[in-house]
Amino acid sequence: GGLKNLSSLDLCCNELKELPETIGELKNLSSLNLSYNELERLPESIGELKNLSSLNLESNKLERLPESIGELKNLSSLDLGSN
Repeated sequence: GGLKNLSSLDLCCNELKELPETIGELKNLSSLNLSYNELERLPESIGELKNLSSLNLESNKLERLPESIGELKNLSSLDLGSN
């Protein structure tokens, strides 16, 4: 949560099982790559990333997305392949 000016975060291929709720504090994030992990769900706070334009969730274990995903008004690229 202390990385307030971070604009791009690539956590690909890290066997992550979950994300902390504090992910929503990264207000300047425009690109988030979470592909090839073990994520089964996303925290509701993902919807607080108002500047997010690209979200890659390819090859995880997601069965559904949080309702807050609809708050991402600047999102122009979303990859949900192989979930």
